[in-house]
This record gives sequence, C-alpha cells and structure tokens, in this order.
Amino acid sequence: MYVRLLGETCAQLRLGFAAVTVVCALATGAAAEEGRSSGRIEEIVVTAQKRETNLQDTPLAVSAFSGADLDTAGALEIEDLTFVVPNLHYGRTQGGPQGPGGITIRGISSAGGDRSTAFHVDGVYINAGAAAEVLTFFDVERVEVLRGPQGTLYGRNATGGAVNVISKPPTEEFEAFGDIQLGNFDQIRSRAVLNAPLIGDRAFARLSLVQEDRDGFQRNLTTDRRSQDADDARDFGARGQMLFRPIEDVSLTVRGTYSHRGGVGVANRIIGDYPSEIFLQPDQPVGLDLYNDSEASPNPTNPRHVRADFIGNRDETQWNVNAQLSWELPELPLLGATELTAIASYSKRDDERVVDSDLADIPLLSVGFDDEVAEIVSEVRLSSVDSDHLEWVAGVFYLDSEEDLTIGGRSLPFSLVNPAFEITTEQLTQRDDRSFAVFGQATYTLFDDWRLTGGLRYSYDEKNATFDQPPVFLLPGDEMPFIPGTASVDRVTWDEVTGKVGVDWQLFDDHMLYAAVSRGYKAGVINTAPRLDQSTGLPTGDSLPNADPEIIWSYEAGAKNLFFDNRLQLNLTGFYYDYQDLQVTVVVENTFATQNAAEATVWGFELETMARPVPELLLIANASYLNAEYDQFIGFREEDRFQLPADFSGNQLTRAPRYSVNLAAQYDFDIGKWGVVSPRVQFYASDDVFFRSANDRTDKQDNYTKTDVRLGWQSEGGALSVAGFIDNVNNQDVIQSQIVGTSLVGWPLTTALDEPRTMGVRVAYRFQ
Repeated sequence: MYVRLLGETCAQLRLGFAAVTVVCALATGAAAEEGRSSGRIEEIVVTAQKRETNLQDTPLAVSAFSGADLDTAGALEIEDLTFVVPNLHYGRTQGGPQGPGGITIRGISSAGGDRSTAFHVDGVYINAGAAAEVLTFFDVERVEVLRGPQGTLYGRNATGGAVNVISKPPTEEFEAFGDIQLGNFDQIRSRAVLNAPLIGDRAFARLSLVQEDRDGFQRNLTTDRRSQDADDARDFGARGQMLFRPIEDVSLTVRGTYSHRGGVGVANRIIGDYPSEIFLQPDQPVGLDLYNDSEASPNPTNPRHVRADFIGNRDETQWNVNAQLSWELPELPLLGATELTAIASYSKRDDERVVDSDLADIPLLSVGFDDEVAEIVSEVRLSSVDSDHLEWVAGVFYLDSEEDLTIGGRSLPFSLVNPAFEITTEQLTQRDDRSFAVFGQATYTLFDDWRLTGGLRYSYDEKNATFDQPPVFLLPGDEMPFIPGTASVDRVTWDEVTGKVGVDWQLFDDHMLYAAVSRGYKAGVINTAPRLDQSTGLPTGDSLPNADPEIIWSYEAGAKNLFFDNRLQLNLTGFYYDYQDLQVTVVVENTFATQNAAEATVWGFELETMARPVPELLLIANASYLNAEYDQFIGFREEDRFQLPADFSGNQLTRAPRYSVNLAAQYDFDIGKWGVVSPRVQFYASDDVFFRSANDRTDKQDNYTKTDVRLGWQSEGGALSVAGFIDNVNNQDVIQSQIVGTSLVGWPLTTALDEPRTMGVRVAYRFQ
C-alpha cells in the first residue's frame, strides 16, 4: 500500500527529481548515528532556567526536542507540538493570524487578550507573531516546552507555560546543506542553510532559508482552480545571524528575520445547514431567510468542501531585528563569577486578509482585516557562573507593543429588501500595551543531593485602547443604527507579585524527585466594544466591562529517572491548579469580548518515556490525563440571540481532552556500504475536545486517532538522505477549532480542520 500511495504522489509532482539540484542533508542523520553508536539515550541540554542544565537534572515539567528530533517526527509547524508534547493542544485562530496564541497547555488557553503561553525565539519574547512560523522549527538547536505557570523567569502572562525556540547559532566551521520536499496537493518545500566563518575565530555568519508552495486542503466547489482553495501555503522565510567575539569573554549575536505568508489563507466552514433566521440584536428579528431567499446552493456535506463566491486573500509580513550581548564579567565581591546578558528586539507585523464570511456561493458578507503591530522588547539579566552551592539569576524585562486593527465589512443581505442598498462598515481598534517586570531566582545546594529553589517576580502592566465605528443604518431613513459608537479606555493598570518555591532531591545519580509551588498571573483585558441598550440597540456611552487579571496557584511534583545505563528514560509529573478569574472569550451584544470565569480546578498526570532496548531501536511512549473543569462560571451561549445567562459550572475547559497518548517506534537497519534504512511509525490518540464552554454536543471533536508512517534512507557517511512519509494515514477529518460566526448571517457554527492525509518524498544532501 505504501508503495502504491507513494507512486500516486510522485505522479502528481510538478518537478521531476532529474530537474532538481539539491544541496542539503536531513538533520536527523547525526542524531540517529549518535544514538545507534552509543546505544544510549542522547542527553539534551536545556536553558529552561535561563542557564544551561541537563534535561534530566532540571526540576521542571519540560519537554525538549533537538532539531533532529523534530525532523524525524515530521514536526515542522507549531501545531505539530500537539502530537509530541503531553497535555498540549493547538487550535488556529479563525479569521485572524495563526500563531502561538493557539497553544493550550493543561487546559489553559489564550482568550481575547494576551497569550497564556509565553513564546520566545532565541530569548526574545514574541508578544504577537505569526508569519515567523514559516521557519520557526527549521535549523533549530532545540525546542523547549515548559508546562505549568512560569511565574518568575518567564513570567509575562505565562499562566499556561512557555515555548522556547533556540536556533542554531553561527559556528567556526563551514557548513552548507538543505533539502527539498515534494508532496501531494502539489507541494514543493525547499530549505537551505549556509554557515561560514568571516574573520578567523572572531566573526561568523549563518543564513537559513525556507520556501513552500502548496495547494489548499479545502476544496472550493465554485472554482476549478486549485490555487484558489483555502488552507494553502505560499510562504517564504529567511533568518540571518552574525556572531562576533571581539574578546574572549564577550559575544554579540545580531539576528534579522523576514517572513511572508500569502495565498488564500485559513479555511473555515459552516457546520450543518445554513442558518434560516437572522437576529441582529437580541429579540430583534429581521425577518429574512438570507441563504434560502438568495437561492444559495446547499452546504456541501463533505467537511473539506465549501462553496464560496469570494476568494480569500492573505498578505502577512513580519520582520524582526534583535541583538544579544553575553559578557562573562570578572569576579565580583560577594557575587563571584557572573555573566551579563542583554537582549534588545524590534519587530513589526502587517497582516492583511479578506475572507468570505457567509461561506456560501452568494454575496452576503465579506470581511477584511488589516492588523499592524510594532513591538519593542528588552531584557537584561545577571547570573552566577560555575557556583558550587548557590546558583542565581536576576533581571529586568520591558515590552512596548502598539497595534492598529482595522476590520472592514461589506454586507448585502438587505438588498433582498432594497436591491439598491448594502452595508459597508469599518471598525478601528488601537491598543498600546506596556509591561515591566523585575525578577530573581536562586537555587541553593544542601548536602550535595538536596536543592532548594526560590524566585519572585514583580509585574506591572499598563494598557490603553480605543474603538471607533461610525453609525450604520439598517435601511435608509431608519432611526436605529447598528453597532455604532466610540469607546476609549485610557491607562488601565495591573500589578502583581508572583513566584516559586521548590525542592529537588537527587536520590541517586540518575534519579531525581522534585516538588514545587508556584503562582502565575496574566494581565487583564480591555473590552473596547461599546455596550448597547437592550431595549433600543443604541450605545449607552459605556464600553463593555474589562476582564480582570487571572491568577493561578500551581502545585506540582515529579520524578525524572534513567535506568539500565541510560537505555530507559522515565519521567512522571503530577499537578494541581487552583484558578481564579480564568479569562474566557464569549460573544456579548454581537461582539467578541473576554470575561472571567470565577473559578476553575485543573489536575492531572503526565508520563514521558523513551527507550533503546538495543542500539538500533528507539521507542517513545507519552501519556497524559487531565481533569479540567469550571468550578463556578455563569456565561452565555453565543448563538442564543436572547443572551440569557447559562451555568457552565462543572463543564470541561476548552481544548482540554481528558487523555492523550503518543507512541513512536523507529528501527535503523545498517546495510553496510549501502547506508542505513530507518522505518518509523507514530501514533496519537485523543479523548473528546470541547471548543466552547457550553460543552454542547455540537461543541466538540469526538475522540480520534492519528497514525503517521515514515521511511528514511541515509548514505554511508550521512551526506545523502531520502525520506518518504504518509501523515494521517487514515485521512481523519479532525476539528482543530470551532467558533460561532457573526449574527449578520445568523450565528453560524464554523469550524477549521487539521491537515488531511499528506504524503511525499524529501531529498537532502550535505557538503562535507
């Protein structure tokens, strides 16, 4: 079957292998060779505590993957973390930028305001970003996923956890490699890296490039052109780095990143039949059956088909420049040997897109977004170096983020009443966020095998926002405008002290127990939309109430173990969360807003295992259990036109499946001078996933499984490699996210899906 499917894939390729010149090498080669030669599990060094430590000696729930691990698993996008990290779920944001904001860890999701999972690339906090993901997981040293609130070192809103991406730095050796991948949906993805010394051992440079073209996964039945199908890829990314070492104890790294995403963009689809009743405001029927009166074709039954008269368009650009200075200072009185680290970053993102919001072959509603964000991020910290008993780090953090978001809509539903009439609206939201923090953490070693850790962080957040929308009248001469108004909220501030206390015990050389109590904080959210009078639909002059900050107390204990001379790794974590004022996103008065669920409790377990019974065989088994429920929460069902309060207490948190399992097995067959052949199988299973707090039957993705198969070959010496793959072998249609659409077309329930079955071949070569 594999050969037949691979043959079908090759028949679809736009370029034959004879026409392709590649200068690349599959990054898995070196790691696989190291594992085979040693017969042991490879050690991974992490910087989860902002200093280098061995993964197994780090008293945190952290998953770490080298660039080789990610390539082997086929994890090339942020959403692929779902299938390799316990208790992590990814769901893209429909109608808005895809990005790290879609990450949920242990049931803690982002809602409306700031992210709940802090995202860092090379030590730079990324507050808003999406296009950078074009190359986020390419040419990386490693990716670290910290689970649980990070109230000290990564404390900026990190109530869910933190993701740290560390790219490969410039080195002293010349290096040139890259690869090309050809797959179904006419995919062509090419990647390349060039590393070169510039001035002896004083200056080095590295350039990483990624480009991908692929037709969309969602078929638009109104056009015969596959290039107009949604969920496509028209992406390019480049990362340039220069490393300077002017003197022995000083290094300066300067980086520049550019990314662009084009094409049709994110695919949405209405579930079930089109809505038949329109309510613009609660209890204010319009008396129209838009879809039927406009003679729309029936909604396709295939979940990957849509009929859209308007072809979407995405034009998303992001660039970033940053510099990092590391200076190992002379020994200081009382402090001893220390290192100074200073990071400064400036980034800008411009995300323009237009979508068909009615998702039918009639011109009812199209919406355009133009989101411009500029950010300045800086951090300075001082840390101990090679201390025997006391390790510490202290620093300051600053963020300044400015956003201009324009949403324009063109709606024709009322042309059914008056053919000459249509609605054109424009909303402008401006936000200015500033954040400042001072933090410190220290670990003291007692009796050689006990360590005590304590940390504190003071955070100060200031937010300003304005919202403006001119009046729009339903029909000429009407006295009642629809969603007009202006709201301005100036200088709302919050501050909080968070931190951590922990202890770990090195029971034996390869066995550690740890426990910790930590407190996390996420800043509040300004709701700028104007509040409406329910009897008239007119603005009251006030905006919707702001959402308070959310606070989490976390209690965690775990064990990290290596057995049988580092051939079996077994890590176990248990946790309990007490959540206050959890932020959730709902639709209130025909607009999205963030409100607080009073209380929530989250607890669960995570098991991560890896084994090499024999040098050629690698086995991975991870499992998690999660019980995440609202203790007290009075909310609204978004599609309920009367907006009546509903009690969601006892319901399951969104994007929080009770169990998930991922398994992988790889065997390396050494065939001498003919190289190494490596078949690999990966399996993932998930319990039901709810996407809205109501937990209605239509709100969820039922339990599902996903299987991937891969077959790799590497030449003797590792210069040339070829890999074939089939992901999602069973071609499961899995819901990734789900929201309620605008009332202008009747509160439709819309959804976006994970990738269907994809398959292809990747060829690589490395200059040696």
